[in-house]
Amino acid sequence: MRRTMAYFLVVVLVVMVFSAMSTSVSGEYVGNVEILADGTVDPADAPISVAGMIYTLTDDISGMIRIRMSGITLDGAGHTVDGSGGGPGILAVGLTDITIKGFNVKNFGNGIVLAGCGSSTVKENTASGCYDSGIFLVNSNGNTVKDNKVHDNYWEGIWLQSSSNNIIKDNEAWNQNEGGIFLWYWSNNNIITDNDLHDNGDSNWGAAIFLSRYCENNIIKNNDLSYRNCVGVVLNIESNNNLVTENRIFQNLAGGIYALYESNSNIITKNIINKCYKVGQSGVRLLFSSGNTVSQNSVSNCYAGILVVNNDLANGNTIFENTFRQNYRGLHFVGGGNNIIHHNNIIHNERQVEDNSAGNQYDDGSAGNYWSDYTGKDADGDGIGDTPYMIFGSAGGQDDYPLMKQWDW
Repeated sequence: MRRTMAYFLVVVLVVMVFSAMSTSVSGEYVGNVEILADGTVDPADAPISVAGMIYTLTDDISGMIRIRMSGITLDGAGHTVDGSGGGPGILAVGLTDITIKGFNVKNFGNGIVLAGCGSSTVKENTASGCYDSGIFLVNSNGNTVKDNKVHDNYWEGIWLQSSSNNIIKDNEAWNQNEGGIFLWYWSNNNIITDNDLHDNGDSNWGAAIFLSRYCENNIIKNNDLSYRNCVGVVLNIESNNNLVTENRIFQNLAGGIYALYESNSNIITKNIINKCYKVGQSGVRLLFSSGNTVSQNSVSNCYAGILVVNNDLANGNTIFENTFRQNYRGLHFVGGGNNIIHHNNIIHNERQVEDNSAGNQYDDGSAGNYWSDYTGKDADGDGIGDTPYMIFGSAGGQDDYPLMKQWDW
C-alpha cells in the first residue's frame, strides 16, 4: 500500500509552503486562505464573512483553507473549494471544538483533514475527486463525522488513521477504489453507524467498511453496505474485539463480512447478507482468525454461507443460531478446527456442509443444527434426531444431535 506513517509530516510541509497570494477571477477567489489564531482572516479580502465565532464562505475558492483557531464554525454555505490534486483542501491541526460544514471540496490529495483535533464536527459536506480520501482524520479523537457525501475519491471516502472514539454516522460514500470508510493503524473505539456505502472497491479488492492493522473495539452497526462493493465489512490484520451487527449487505461483487489474518474475538451478529456471490468467496469468512462469534445472521444466495480457512490460526470460533439458506455451500471448512457449530438452520444449500478440517463440534453437548435434508426419525419426540447427520468432507464429522425443526432465534 502507498500508506506512510509520516503523513502528518507531509501535512506540516504543506503548511510551510502555504501561499498568501490571491486573485479573483470570473467570480471565483483564487488563492489560499487562513483563519488565524486571533480570529482574523488572511488575506483580508478573502471571501469569508465573520459573525462572532461563525465564519461563512461567500464565494467559491480555488485554493486551500487553513484553520488555526479553536471553537469556530466554518460554514461553506454550499460553495466549492477546488484544488489541483495535491495537499489538503480544508486543514485543521491541533484544534478543538471546531465545525466544518456545508462545503463542496474537490480535487485535493485529501479533501477535509483533521490532524490532532478533538471534539470537532465535520458535517453536511461533499468531498470528491481527491487522490487519497474525501475526509481524513489522523491522530484525532472524539470527533463526529456525519451527513457527508463522499464519492469518486481514488482510495477512500472517509479515512481514519490512529484515531479513536469518533462517531461516523449518516454518511453516503460511493465509487472509491479501496473503502467507503477505512480505519487504519490503532483506530479504536469508534462507532460507525447508519451509513449508506455502495460501489466501493472492485471484484477483487476493497470494502464498504475496511479496518486494517490493530483496529479494536469498534462498533459497526445498522449500515447499508450493498450494491457493487467488493465486500461489506473487512476486519484485517489483528483487528480484534470489534462488533459488527445489524448491517444489511446485499448484491456485492464478492462477499459479506470477512475477518482476516489473526483478527480475533470479534462478534458478528444479526446481519443480513444476500446475493454476495463470487466463486470462492462467502457471506462470512474467517481466514487465519480465531475466537470469533458468528451468531443470528441470515446468509443466502452466496457461494458459501460461511467459509473458515486454515489450520491452527482458524480455530475456536463459535457459530450458532444463524440461517444459511440457498448458498452453493452452506458451511465450508478448509483447515481450521475446534470450532463449535450449533443451533444453525442449514436450508436447501446445494451442498449443506463440507468439512476438510479437524475437531469441529456440531453441537453444544445436547443440541446440534437443523439440516433441511436430514431424513432421520425422532421416535421419542424430543426434537432431536435419533441418528447422526453425517458431515461431508475428509474430516469425517457428524452432528450427533440434529434438530428436527428449524431453530427460532
